[in-house]
Amino acid sequence: MPSAVGLEISDGWLRALELDGHERKQRIRRFVEVPIEGGAKSEEGLGRALATVFREERFPRGNVVVSLDVSQSILRDLTVPFVGDDQIRKTLKFNLEAYVHSHEVEGLVVDYYTVEQTEKSTQLVVAGFPKAILTSTLEALTRVKVDPVAVDLDLFALFNSASACGLIGDQINALLLDFGPRFTKLISFENGALRAARFLRLSMNGNPDAAVGSLTREINRFLLARPIHEPVVSIYLTGDCDDERFQSFSEGLKRDLGFEVVSLDARARLEHKLDDETACRFAAHGGVTLGLALKGLGVDNVGVDFRQEEFVYQRRFDAVKKSLLLCLLMLAILLGQVALYYRNLHALFGRNLGEVLDEELDQAQAVLSENFPEEKVEKLDLAALPLAEKQKKAREFFQRVDAAKRRLEESSGKGENPLPVSALEYWREMTSRLPTQFGFFTLNYLRVDLGRDRISFHGKMDDRGLADKIVKQLNEFEGFKATISQKGLVLDAKDGKYLYEIDVEVKKAEPPK
Repeated sequence: MPSAVGLEISDGWLRALELDGHERKQRIRRFVEVPIEGGAKSEEGLGRALATVFREERFPRGNVVVSLDVSQSILRDLTVPFVGDDQIRKTLKFNLEAYVHSHEVEGLVVDYYTVEQTEKSTQLVVAGFPKAILTSTLEALTRVKVDPVAVDLDLFALFNSASACGLIGDQINALLLDFGPRFTKLISFENGALRAARFLRLSMNGNPDAAVGSLTREINRFLLARPIHEPVVSIYLTGDCDDERFQSFSEGLKRDLGFEVVSLDARARLEHKLDDETACRFAAHGGVTLGLALKGLGVDNVGVDFRQEEFVYQRRFDAVKKSLLLCLLMLAILLGQVALYYRNLHALFGRNLGEVLDEELDQAQAVLSENFPEEKVEKLDLAALPLAEKQKKAREFFQRVDAAKRRLEESSGKGENPLPVSALEYWREMTSRLPTQFGFFTLNYLRVDLGRDRISFHGKMDDRGLADKIVKQLNEFEGFKATISQKGLVLDAKDGKYLYEIDVEVKKAEPPK
């Protein structure tokens, strides 16, 4: 089963999640948190934490997606006066330069998320990350033999996990808050799609009432600065705080903003066998790693990736190499079995063809000699012939048999030149439709006109009403339409019998057999 590893590098912690599954169903295999001594800026501390995850904990290295700390990035809302991915990418840094003052734009790796598009403009959330920090991070990963397939922001990965797991509804407008030790991540989404994102330099570790007051002011400022089509109805909370403080924050935000406050917990939506302590840590801190691992399995609702320009991932084939080689091996085995089957079948056919033809020749010669003494069928000596020559001789023989068969059919009234059908056959066809105890009448004359599909017959009968009975009985069958001729019934004075004449229209397209 495919697997992926989500690796979050935050200011003080390295978190890793191994996820199995596919786009529709996933299972958490394990989740670990390792402290980074000296913070993420410490190369030595980050290196030791990475070694713990990949060497001691033995996490897979093949399909790893990494997130960077959003506090080190640049986030801007930007509207460009055109549409189309190619045009946006060509001019993105140029359009962003006027809004960035703390970094040189050329020193950033830039990607974007499309919020809304009209006929002539596109609204974007643009993210930039310093190339120097990205370079040092990738070098630290290379030292533990990890080459990540994608690099994302923790903020976008958090939204991806909440959206992909169905934790946020697709018909509501809400906010997503993630509390950290130094920063708070804030995401706005409408109808399940991301609308805006930013990070707040607010820590929730101080006085709860003061923290809620500051957070409320920042949320109001955030909502006023960004157009939102429908009013916000809910706030989803997750992050680094204990249950008591979490409850205090929930009550304060609900009181000050009037929104419904919901705790974000993915444990109930995913299959896992984590122990209780690890499961609780995952519920508080695992949202980012989950979103990254889902991205590694092909579930990505944002699409931001900083592996661009000189950082483009060069080993995408390695991500599917193992599965591809396994498929090729299975295909080679299947083709080998098919080839062996047809080789054996070819050999068996070559051995048995002579025996089959000898038997068929004996039967054909007996039949043909009885009906066509002049048709001579000679025995074929096929034992020493190659298979291709045997097949040629067999075709010639059966062509002669088919020609003789056609002559035999035509001589018996079948085939392409059949014998004319006797008029008595039509008479038998009609009289077979009459009951046995029907009456006495004689047939003096029978005429069959095949060109017009008509039959006429006349004779004598004792009972005048018998003619009506014959007509009625024949008309009960779809193949005939019988009528008494215009001459009607005439009484013969010599013998007291009635002379009759009946016309029958034959509706059948085929003659009687």
